[in-house]
Amino acid sequence: MKAPSLSPQLSEANAGRKPYFAGLRPLVFLNVAWEFLLVLGASLFSPATETVAHAIGISRSLMNNFGLLDILFFHALALPLASVLMIVTLGAFGVLGRTRKIVLYAATVGCLLASGMMGFILVTGGSPISYGLMYIGMALAGVAAVSLLVGLWPRRDPGAQMKLAGRALAGWAMWVTMLAAIVSVSVGAYAAISNIQYNPSTLSAEMQGLEAAHMTLIIAIIGVAVVLLAVKWFGADSYRGDPGLFVKIGLYGTLVGVPVVVATSLWAAPEAIGPTGDIGISAAILIQASLFLMFAMMYEEAKRLHVRGPLGVLRESLTFGMLFVLFWVNIAVTLPGIYVAVNLARFNSQYWGFVYQQVFNIEHMHALITLTAISLLMLVALMFGVKGILGAAAGLTMTVGYVVATAAGLYITFFAEPYVAAFIPYVSYGIVLMFVGVLLALVGIAVSKGGWQAEAGARERSVPLPSATPLEGVG
Repeated sequence: MKAPSLSPQLSEANAGRKPYFAGLRPLVFLNVAWEFLLVLGASLFSPATETVAHAIGISRSLMNNFGLLDILFFHALALPLASVLMIVTLGAFGVLGRTRKIVLYAATVGCLLASGMMGFILVTGGSPISYGLMYIGMALAGVAAVSLLVGLWPRRDPGAQMKLAGRALAGWAMWVTMLAAIVSVSVGAYAAISNIQYNPSTLSAEMQGLEAAHMTLIIAIIGVAVVLLAVKWFGADSYRGDPGLFVKIGLYGTLVGVPVVVATSLWAAPEAIGPTGDIGISAAILIQASLFLMFAMMYEEAKRLHVRGPLGVLRESLTFGMLFVLFWVNIAVTLPGIYVAVNLARFNSQYWGFVYQQVFNIEHMHALITLTAISLLMLVALMFGVKGILGAAAGLTMTVGYVVATAAGLYITFFAEPYVAAFIPYVSYGIVLMFVGVLLALVGIAVSKGGWQAEAGARERSVPLPSATPLEGVG
């Protein structure tokens, strides 16, 4: 595979040292493997596997407790995903020096410690020590996020094709996205520890709205970050002509859309039934920006890889699968979600009872969470050189599995009776396919020798070295 076009930025203090992705593979593998084991273990707590769970000694009370504390499980899943995202962002945007070390250690140790303790609390009920370790891990993850925000501050790059105020436009977009993530996490922390939440008389729409805003914002922000990482991986910010125009519009749309979505969500959420139409309009900015970026990357990659038909797409299923699911999620999940949000009162009064709302919420949130996970994993597999039959099989199974599961979920939500629909088994088929794809990608990451890491080493000797930023000059 021809190496993508990149703009490496190595500081003088780190000249001659390991390239951007050196040493990241084991940490990425560790986080992804832990995520895989968490999901695999959690599958035993599904009603579909209740018989198996009881056979191996999982009591009904434990299964009920898992359901009551599912928000803890969601956070246990989110932390390793956040760790992978921060780690590969270091490599993609060339963050080196002291910032790199802080982010690597704090993200890996903090996220895995907090996630592990959350799993322990779910199974055992927890103890003061386990809760204390969980909060320590979450604090370390916060340190990693803030440090990465500092390290991502865009530097002047004379070689950048797309610039804003003399600095790389893609760098600005990722910095704003990282800032939005920290804001959303802060909102979630407020919703979790606010005294209002623990007062039954005032546990009202405000806290529920903040919780919904937190989850939706985090998922949207991770999706945007994955798209921006793809821009760096494919060198899309160096495209020229019409594809370059699409990328530039998409990056500016991201730069505007992220803060607008955050602002409107936090404004509307406390009211629960507030200006949901404004949220939909602001989300449309991000959707359009992402579609522009994905169209440009699909077009250019099809030319670069000489793809002329379906077999070529299958051979490069990691590339096109990753870009396609980011497109597909808008059709199967995001647009239906915006439509429901804008017409929430009408749906509540005329169409849906409690069961339908529950099914939609579960399907909608799980589809979005799964999208961020598998799209990031496919991109990470590309970054670490997973290709050939193994890469094609991993990309194909994850892509087909996601499309089948979300299409079935969409049909069940809008056109069938919940819980008895004939399409329910197809959701399970899609999940099994995605499990297989994740396992194949894990094997590929473990055994592959190519990828961005190897290519960066060749560039290290020929790229001019700009001056170091304050945090990068300390090795």
